[in-house]
Amino acid sequence: MRDVSAQVSTERALRESERNFRLMADSVPQIIWIVMASGEAVYFNRQWDDYTGAPIASSTPADVANQHVHPDDQAHTMAAWEHAYARGEAFDVEHRIRSRTGEYRWFLVRAEPFFDSAGAIDRWFGTSTDIHEETMRKMALEREERRRSFELTLADRIRPLLDPEEVTAVACELLGKALGGKRVVYGEADDTGAYLALKRDWTDGTLASMGGMRLRMDDFGAAVADILRSGRNLVIDDVMRVDEALPHVANYMASGIRSVLAIPLVKDGRLRAVLSVHDDEVHAWSPDDIGMAEDMVDRTRFAVESARFQHELRTERDQSQEIFRSMAEGFALLDSDGTLLQINDIGAQLSRLPSSELLGKHVLAAMPCLQGSEIETLCRRVQAQSGAGTLEYRQVLHDGTGLWLEIRAYPLPEQRLAVFFRDIGERKAIEEQLRDAARRKDDFLAMLAHELRNPLAPIGAAAHLLRLGRLDTDRLRQTSEIIGRQVDHMTHLINDLLDVSRVTRGLVELENARVDLRNVVIDAAEQVTPLIQGKRHALHTRISPESALVMGDKKRLVQVVANILNNAAKYTPDGGVITLGLDVRADGVVIDVADNGIGMSADLTSHVFELFTQAERTPDRSAGGLGLGLALVKSIVELHGGEVTCHSDGPGQGSRFSVWLPRLDGESGSAAAGTSPRASRRTASALRILVVDDNVDAAAMLGTVLESEGHHVAVEVGSRAALARARVERPQVCLLDIGLPEIDGNELAMRLRAQPETAGAVLIAVSGYGHDSDRRQSLAAGFSHHLVKPVDPAHLIDILAEIAANQGEGGGEGRSEDRSNAAETGHRAP
Repeated sequence: MRDVSAQVSTERALRESERNFRLMADSVPQIIWIVMASGEAVYFNRQWDDYTGAPIASSTPADVANQHVHPDDQAHTMAAWEHAYARGEAFDVEHRIRSRTGEYRWFLVRAEPFFDSAGAIDRWFGTSTDIHEETMRKMALEREERRRSFELTLADRIRPLLDPEEVTAVACELLGKALGGKRVVYGEADDTGAYLALKRDWTDGTLASMGGMRLRMDDFGAAVADILRSGRNLVIDDVMRVDEALPHVANYMASGIRSVLAIPLVKDGRLRAVLSVHDDEVHAWSPDDIGMAEDMVDRTRFAVESARFQHELRTERDQSQEIFRSMAEGFALLDSDGTLLQINDIGAQLSRLPSSELLGKHVLAAMPCLQGSEIETLCRRVQAQSGAGTLEYRQVLHDGTGLWLEIRAYPLPEQRLAVFFRDIGERKAIEEQLRDAARRKDDFLAMLAHELRNPLAPIGAAAHLLRLGRLDTDRLRQTSEIIGRQVDHMTHLINDLLDVSRVTRGLVELENARVDLRNVVIDAAEQVTPLIQGKRHALHTRISPESALVMGDKKRLVQVVANILNNAAKYTPDGGVITLGLDVRADGVVIDVADNGIGMSADLTSHVFELFTQAERTPDRSAGGLGLGLALVKSIVELHGGEVTCHSDGPGQGSRFSVWLPRLDGESGSAAAGTSPRASRRTASALRILVVDDNVDAAAMLGTVLESEGHHVAVEVGSRAALARARVERPQVCLLDIGLPEIDGNELAMRLRAQPETAGAVLIAVSGYGHDSDRRQSLAAGFSHHLVKPVDPAHLIDILAEIAANQGEGGGEGRSEDRSNAAETGHRAP
């Protein structure tokens, strides 16, 4: 019978464990699933049904992929699955899953294999995390990087070229390879716009070259030709599906053109040139393809014009002033001795000097800032070697402004130089932004992967233990707690990501109301207390007794202060000091959080409120987090019309964060700061207790201990607020800190004795000092007991039990002069 009872108990525990697992799995935002080694679905949580609207009914991974995974992602998904299955390794893939509405979103799918006693895979435990927004941002960045890379490569390749035909040929090759086209042709239009003279083109070998041909545009459809003549892009994915092209489809087929992307160049109202990308198959031209082709046309036109102009400079001494003035970049002609013979308007503008102060003068005399610069070195080298030279260089000009320039110098007869230069500051800024974005993206992805991967190990181990089914009650509870903690951690990370996304995009609506920031500070300190105590920090508070009313969302404001306190606790070595202050000023309320932690460099302080920014991290990432907290702080504070700043004297010098919020006008009185109601167990000996201590954490923790014993506790951090609350609450016991800032504890005790509502209450002094003189003063003020910090909870509970018993029997208060712990630690000024 005993064995049967044990079996029944075990089965009941297993059922309860499974129920807990399902409840836990249904509560997380991820899709959680379990499949057998054969592929048969064992479990998919509620998030799968909510998202897809289709419960798993298939029996193989291939069936699931065919039904729910995007067709373009099915092959690599199955390949990854087969690879993981064959090697007994973790399964990791990113693919798109169809929702119940038919749209696809990107998910990060990961699974760990679990093995049977023979070492064979028994089943898979997996999660599917929605990464759609992050993936789309990454893809957009990659597209932008691809386009910027193409632009930079194109500029680098055509910059030194002097032959216009070579310029177009190189540009066509780069564009064709970038777009995956079969042929790229650049043609110049005649004066009537009826014919195109095709220059050197590029093909991948599939289509024949059309270089040197002369095409009549109307042969491919008058309507098509009119599109180009009007300056509009021609985008045809399939000529067989375009009505304007169908009558002339034979001409398209003869040229091997099934799809075409054509970009016209119109200048002064006339078609000048057309760039065409051809494919002999159907080709869907994307907006990125069109943008890259347009950029290629602009840059090629510019390069061709520059090359032709440079050719004219080499062959003709008499420059065409009209062409000279119409150039889109700076140009200067230098004599052999460095005298400036000519400079165009753009060149003078970039030099920050009028032409009159430049022409006829030696370039170094007119612009001393170039003395010894890389520009001077380039010009001398080109003169000496009679070969063209290029340079990208940041020059500080005579007026102190810095300018990124692209310099191209070409040798001319008689040791003269033609120098072309243009402002590339915008391009350099974009390059730096792209590098910084890529760097921060990599840092963030590494952090995110680390933070999300860590909880999977204990969850997986816990799931393995649950599956074994041999856990006793204590081990089962411990295992469930492990899963709960790790799921809470993952949920917190994901919520932070969603929260910062909503706040920074302005999608959060504040629940504005009159809020006393003293209550906000108390609640925030209470939230961070476990972390502060775990790291043995000392938290010092300095809270103004004045009412600190603002208009705001209390929940969000608590989040602001808690995030700053959490940041201070994480980046302060164990045993540090954190100071939390609240000051009321005429124009607003200021919350200060200062620590003596690791501090920050000047560079970090300037970026600390940006997304994913953290102090220097160790490989184990012991500080944790994703660098989102302070970005949220800044966004929330600004939504409240306030501002937040940070300051540090440097590494190792600690940090200070200050939040300013506008104060409400016409405040009337101060708002009482209290604790949130907690469920308390009611017993026959329950007392009404008032705790008064300006140390927010100490008061909150003491209140929590007393509530856990079944007492009804009110907590105040100011003496005047305590007097007002005592008249309403009529406490039976008052625990008073002696060192209160407004009215000290002894004076407060005498005032409580003078109030009829609290004249009979038992007063207990709580002080950092325990000398006889201190005890005599407190007893003279009306205290019945004098306890020395840190208070022994067991001793305090005994005192309260005795008070409850005496009041239940109608007994008196009974003063005790030394019924307290005698510890002299934790001293503070009374």
